[in-house]
Amino acid sequence: MQYVGIALLIIAAGLLLWRRSRQARLRGILGTETSTVKEITELGAYVREGLEGHTAFNRVCELKGTIRCDNPLTSEVAKQPCVYYSMSVSREYEEIYTETDSQNNQHQRTRRGSENVANNSQLVAFWL
Repeated sequence: MQYVGIALLIIAAGLLLWRRSRQARLRGILGTETSTVKEITELGAYVREGLEGHTAFNRVCELKGTIRCDNPLTSEVAKQPCVYYSMSVSREYEEIYTETDSQNNQHQRTRRGSENVANNSQLVAFWL
């Protein structure tokens, strides 16, 4: 019984850490400043000049607008026009097998698993 309590405490601590990381990520998303493409382009030019060959600049930003694309993709599953998609197909299986113990007794066991059958992602250039 003591081991069950310890296991539950470990699970609770793990869930608490997971929740905090998700909250921090959400705060980061909500706190991200919305910029225009023009602002980001100007900032990029300014930074290139100031760094003089160094490329150690990083900035998270949000861009809003309408996507324009000369040759959009068609997503594999939804068959919708897009500029990026990622898909994966996995197969989950369950099999019953027989196991023989040291006393030569046979026991039926169930084994579950999954395997990746297919995955694909594509992207094309676009304007915002």
